[in-house]
Amino acid sequence: MIDGLIRFQNQRKNVELVGFINGVKGLLANDTEAITWDTYKNFVNLGGYEYIGRGPDSIRSESEKQ
Repeated sequence: MIDGLIRFQNQRKNVELVGFINGVKGLLANDTEAITWDTYKNFVNLGGYEYIGRGPDSIRSESEKQ
């Protein structure tokens, strides 16, 4: 997924990709990393979760929690 976004970014020079470190945790803490080929190239073929991490949390509405 990230690989495809980076290819899209390279085709359109005015696109900035930003990832939230450890998913929702990073979103809530505003903990981000700019995603570029240089920052991602060591993670190619590893999936993507290892790149910026994945948190255990998810965002749900109050009705979905019940």
